[in-house]
Amino acid sequence: MARKHNGEPVLLVALLTSRLKGNRWLGVALSLGIVAAAFLIRYYTDVTLRFVTFYPAVMLCGFFGGWRAGVAATFMSLGLVWTFFSGQSGTVTFSRGELFNGAAFVVVSLIIVAVIHALTTALVELDKQKREAEAARLKAEDAERETGTLMREMLHRSRNDYTVMSFIARSETRGDPSRKHVGDAIAGRLQSLARSHELLLGSFDESIDLGTLVHGQLEPFCGRHRYRADGPSLTLESNMARYIGLALHELSTNASKHGALSIDEGLIDLSWKEQAGRLELQWQEAGVAAIAPGESTGFGRELLERLVPQALNGTATLEFGPAGLGWRLSAPLRD
Repeated sequence: MARKHNGEPVLLVALLTSRLKGNRWLGVALSLGIVAAAFLIRYYTDVTLRFVTFYPAVMLCGFFGGWRAGVAATFMSLGLVWTFFSGQSGTVTFSRGELFNGAAFVVVSLIIVAVIHALTTALVELDKQKREAEAARLKAEDAERETGTLMREMLHRSRNDYTVMSFIARSETRGDPSRKHVGDAIAGRLQSLARSHELLLGSFDESIDLGTLVHGQLEPFCGRHRYRADGPSLTLESNMARYIGLALHELSTNASKHGALSIDEGLIDLSWKEQAGRLELQWQEAGVAAIAPGESTGFGRELLERLVPQALNGTATLEFGPAGLGWRLSAPLRD
């Protein structure tokens, strides 16, 4: 497919000259033709300035033939002027004025050739960089599309895996009513992990904003009018996101059964902040008094008080009070 140069005629000329310069003999022939044309125009016109038609010839040779062709055109033009347009035709004179004019023509012409060479070289390099940038952009787009396809495939497979595990957990306890709640609890936690995993796979670096994680874990249990999530935008790495997702699921499950989400008037206040490189997160329910379960410790309480803080190298406290259940987590944001 032909390459388009929208609004770039100078760049197009530079690219054309770069191709002509690649063929040395073509450049020489072009230079001879241009100088011959300048000579004929000068010879058959009544022009008093001797070098007037040869300056454009030098410029054209420099453009299309390169600096070597420009230098050759300069000295060919000088020889033709001295031979045919100085004194008597066919003789070469070397008066002081002729030498000065010839030297001035050579100096100016060489400067023109040098400027043209620098300009065309810069334009060709600019086109090369644009080609490389365009190729890099297309390569990045292809890689992004491929990565997106792989991420969607991973998401689909992981979702299927969690679904199968949840089905197994429920199937193993379906025939025993006393154990049914165990299967449901395991399935719920697997679904929580699946939601966190799905959110993490939505980003290329497997990180997630804490606010996004909060909404993703609480919305299956209640609408946003039942809870308040307040805090700055904080990016969580995958390990922290999974454990905090588990904790939020456990708290939401408890709230829907025994806490704020079990009554119409109950509310959840969830806030977080970053302090000295640590995440300070607080869950506070309102509307139902939280009653401590005594000395017995279930898996949910074990997860909130020990498993999650230990996994995150942090600390956590679980409070049962008349205002409602409260849970506070303090953990470093980076390992």
